[in-house]
Amino acid sequence: MYSSYIMKNASDLSRTQIYLTQQQQQRLAQVSRGSASTKSALIRRAVDLFLAQQPKASSSDKTQHLQAIVGLWQQHDAMQDPAVAVRKMRQARYASIAP
Repeated sequence: MYSSYIMKNASDLSRTQIYLTQQQQQRLAQVSRGSASTKSALIRRAVDLFLAQQPKASSSDKTQHLQAIVGLWQQHDAMQDPAVAVRKMRQARYASIAP
């Protein structure tokens, strides 16, 4: 059943891997058996429903978001000289192997 479906629709599908909790797996298997639908088909349908509910981001929304984060770390002391900040973070880690 699965391989014939995949072969028939191979150009439309892209393989991905997800981790589900045991409860999600069990419930998904239960719904799959009850609906005579594959777990993959149910997941694709759920993803489609989720994506349909998401607002479309316009280019002005993206621009506003980026403008809001410009200079976010400007006042942070570590940003005055990032190389010094990195050396300080690594100092304790590499102190035991210093020449």
